[in-house]
Amino acid sequence: MAIENAYLPPEERRNAPRTPCHCIVDVVVDGRLYKEQAVDISDTGIFLKSKCRENYHVFDEIALSFQLPGQNPVKHSGIVARITEEGIGVLFTGIDYPDVNRLAPQIEALFEAL
Repeated sequence: MAIENAYLPPEERRNAPRTPCHCIVDVVVDGRLYKEQAVDISDTGIFLKSKCRENYHVFDEIALSFQLPGQNPVKHSGIVARITEEGIGVLFTGIDYPDVNRLAPQIEALFEAL
């Protein structure tokens, strides 16, 4: 997360810029298929508008497939990172996040000091 994001409220903090996105996303969780509406997308995740938020729990592993206009179909794995009144925030998994990797040694050192 960029330093300038540290002073924003948690709901405004972002690891990557968001781009509005309006497409239908097939979501598979626990072997069940749901169709959700994408609201926005970034390099690290996607926010989905959902009327059935009770189908999801934070840390659920999910599979996503969708097609952005003018692009090839996309498949991603992800983890439900947050649930709001509007829908669910999904963090893509299986992607190398430079900021996370850069911080990992510092976090490990902090726990070693305890």
